[in-house]
Amino acid sequence: MRFTSGTISLLLGLCGAAATAAQAQQGTIAGAVTDRVAGTPLPGARITLVGTNRSTTSNQEGRYTLSGVKVGAYTLQASLIGYGAASNTATVTEGGIETLDFGLKAVAVSLDALVITATGEQRGREVANVVTNINAAQLVQDAPITNFGDLLTGRTANVQVLPSAGTVGAGTRIRIRGLNSVSLSNEPIYYVDGVRMESSSNSLSVGTGGQAFSRINDINPEEIETVEIVKEPSAATLYGTQAANGVVRITTKRGLAGRTNWNLYSEIGSLNDRNTYPTNYFSWGRQPVTNAVLQCPPISAAGGLCSIDSLTSYNVLMNPVTSINGTGYRAQTGLQVSGGSEQVQYFVSGEYEDEMGHIRMPSAEASRVAQERVVDALPATQLRPNDVKKVSMRTNVQAQLRRNVDVSLKTGLVMSNGRLPQNDNNVTGILPSGLFGKGFSGTRTIGGAVVSSWGFSRPGEVFAILTSQDITRFTGSVNATWRPTPHLTARATAGLDHTNRVDRQFQALDEGVIFSNFRSGRVADNRFSINQYTVDVNLSGNYTLTPTISSKTTVGFQFLKEFNFGVTANGQVLPPGGKTISGTSIRTAGEATAVTITLGGYVEQVLGYKDRLFLTGALRTDDNSSFGRNFSAVYYPKMQASWVLSDEPFFPRSFPVSNLRLRAAYGASGQQPGTTDAAQFYTPVTNTVRGIDTPGLSLASLGNPDLRPERSAELEVGFDAGLLNDAAHLEFTYYNKKTRDALVLVPLALSLGGPVAQFVNLGSVQNKGLEAVLNISTNLAPGVAMDVTLSGSRNSNKLITLGAGISPIGAGNNTRHVPGYPIFGYWDRPIIGYNDINGDGILTSPEVFVGDTSVFLGYSIPRNEAAINLGFTLFHNRLRIGGQVDYRGGFLANNFTDYFRCTSTAANNCRALNDPKVPLSEQARVVAARTPPFATAVGFIEDAEFVKFRELSFTYYATDAMARALHMSRLSFTLTGRNLGTITGYTGIDPEVNGGGQNDAPIDFLTQPPVQFWTFRVNMGF
Repeated sequence: MRFTSGTISLLLGLCGAAATAAQAQQGTIAGAVTDRVAGTPLPGARITLVGTNRSTTSNQEGRYTLSGVKVGAYTLQASLIGYGAASNTATVTEGGIETLDFGLKAVAVSLDALVITATGEQRGREVANVVTNINAAQLVQDAPITNFGDLLTGRTANVQVLPSAGTVGAGTRIRIRGLNSVSLSNEPIYYVDGVRMESSSNSLSVGTGGQAFSRINDINPEEIETVEIVKEPSAATLYGTQAANGVVRITTKRGLAGRTNWNLYSEIGSLNDRNTYPTNYFSWGRQPVTNAVLQCPPISAAGGLCSIDSLTSYNVLMNPVTSINGTGYRAQTGLQVSGGSEQVQYFVSGEYEDEMGHIRMPSAEASRVAQERVVDALPATQLRPNDVKKVSMRTNVQAQLRRNVDVSLKTGLVMSNGRLPQNDNNVTGILPSGLFGKGFSGTRTIGGAVVSSWGFSRPGEVFAILTSQDITRFTGSVNATWRPTPHLTARATAGLDHTNRVDRQFQALDEGVIFSNFRSGRVADNRFSINQYTVDVNLSGNYTLTPTISSKTTVGFQFLKEFNFGVTANGQVLPPGGKTISGTSIRTAGEATAVTITLGGYVEQVLGYKDRLFLTGALRTDDNSSFGRNFSAVYYPKMQASWVLSDEPFFPRSFPVSNLRLRAAYGASGQQPGTTDAAQFYTPVTNTVRGIDTPGLSLASLGNPDLRPERSAELEVGFDAGLLNDAAHLEFTYYNKKTRDALVLVPLALSLGGPVAQFVNLGSVQNKGLEAVLNISTNLAPGVAMDVTLSGSRNSNKLITLGAGISPIGAGNNTRHVPGYPIFGYWDRPIIGYNDINGDGILTSPEVFVGDTSVFLGYSIPRNEAAINLGFTLFHNRLRIGGQVDYRGGFLANNFTDYFRCTSTAANNCRALNDPKVPLSEQARVVAARTPPFATAVGFIEDAEFVKFRELSFTYYATDAMARALHMSRLSFTLTGRNLGTITGYTGIDPEVNGGGQNDAPIDFLTQPPVQFWTFRVNMGF
């Protein structure tokens, strides 16, 4: 068909007329959102056109505009975290502007607050599982938040943040509703602005004895707006494989329409070790025949092996002259800029942070080492071996390209350098040397051996080992939302989390510890590229089927790829002044590549009845490159019901209960096997053939073509109640979670001549428990407000089966996996009793009775936890006082430090071994631990229940007049303290430490305990 110019003109005219007619049938709704009591504007509130996909956000002045709304009657709802939602109606007229204002009332928790789910945003009342929302933007200003782990500690029920040590930069374990796997990670997965992030909790490839960096602490809390914690399979179904341990969703800050806001903050502080370290003892004696001087513990004297002369003691770690405990510092300065127009908003930030640990070389020791090396001064890295420096930058931009198209670009960059000292289970560690020293000052020769107050090495030698990690990390995402009709919404997210990591360890020639060939000089330089790719696309249709029934259908697709590449290089025997691997005479190298791909699809249907009853059904299917070749895909179902009972006409309008919701959820998700667990593969080896090194191959894994993911399914039921006119909110939940197809490492016949074990899906693990959260927010008097969050939980864990014919598995550090008992539970032979038969006050091996069979002792991870977060606002929001107290109980800790001090010839310096005056109960555990063949550590596996005073903060908000006088729009000062005190019956230094780093078989072994922080912060707005 041919078109003439006249025809074209006619068509263009008709299109223009149609567009004009469409615009003529539209109007605008505008207004303001304010605090109902104070009347102050509320920026960042979400205003939603109910029944459509249209929404907007109030600007810095609390004002909003919804333009291009078709003529008709509408219901609008305004919501904001910390406030109850409000609804109102408006009638849009052709070309008119309808004004609709909202006054929101502050409440403890609102059922209509928006939460982010795998399919987009939903109101809380529609979601039948527990989702915890943490207002990070407010917390970092008022609380002592030094890393991401601090942000989560004690904020909600059944989310346990388990710090491994008090060393600056040391990692953190996070466990949600117990432990699920005996073989795989029990860490949750993390999303930042919709992109999966690398979150290894044990991210270091060179030895420190136990501690390692944690990648979640790369995240800068200052850049975070909110953190949502999705607990376990009932809630995490649509996140698919890898979500069985829960999901942590991080949303970074965004700009709001309005003038440019400048926020400058600066923080300084100190770190001090307030812990009490045990004293070293030495029982002096003589050998009966030769009269030679030797160590003579009472147990040896009682056996006639020696005679005691005297008892001396010395504490090299607490003596001011020899102690390594100095004062560390923390400094942080950042600038954030945000603002924009109604169409484009931006948030830009930059920050520098430097945190130096308290560990330092004593001045006398530094002088000794400098004199020995014939230098004027030692390197700063040896004088202060523990430090983390970090630069963080972020740019977030969101734009409304068209009325129905929104796009956001979010990028973050982190560059850091961290140094960790040698510690934990490590003969080159500093605490091992301090805690294994002899009970006297200086150095002496006893029995022909030179021994001293320092055990293995002095600080000058230990600190000569430089262990560092350099990180350059980029996280970026593009998010697009398209609303082709008022009822259809398409969303797409694509992003990358990329980390370049360099782990380095260096010891110069003729410096450092005397161990193996270390003083010949050594260098390790390991480099890694770690990449997480995310593509997530979904389409939602939101319709009102009848006046009482609503429907939302979502279909989606997800692509996840993890690509990791590493090159390791090691060199030994350096020349004088040498620092590089190329300069060493013995060199080794290796490389590794790991690729994992997940393809997932999902569909979800939500039906609502009168906006009070919601039923949800969903299904996700995943295929993963780690599955065995005979297993194609896994399916995860989800079913939920949420009933806002208080919206029913028959619900009594009593004062104590202002709203009530009942909820139930069932869902499943999984945990993929290791990248190569299902594959058969070979490793290269070098063999000597006729005197010539010849390359070859060795069978490394037989593979398992039937290998499947571990599959966790969970039932969760509970209720949410608003109390006292919404001044309080109670959340109560029961859950029952079972993990099937758990991976078990099964031994293989040695006759196969290759691998000795293979992963098989055989096991089953159960977690069940109760959790509750009570939030209270109320005004106590004019100008005085209080907010309280009480949370607590109890979890029961049980290994149901390891599979037919599989014996209980030792997990290390006196923990085992035994069917019918908790995984990673403590086991050992019990002390049946003791009796000082001869009445000499000294127990010997015949007087202590030990069982011949190991018994279950208890959990290795807290079974019970509770926390209280309390805040008071005084003088009409001028002063805020906040604090947190944290309780953990129902678990044991393996005090292996004292066990080793009492039993090992490398130490033999604990008081219970050397002092005859200690109680018999203390002697009994030492004798039981030293007596073969039934030696037991049971006396050192102790009740670790504790209460910790985690946080205390004071914030003063300057008056507007004071801020203006300093040419500022706002000004505040905050003084905060962290790790202020511990109440416990545990006899070790601290019940929280883990010498195994982030291992789920914890051990208290020569690990730096938590230190005390005090910081002062200034926030300035322009």
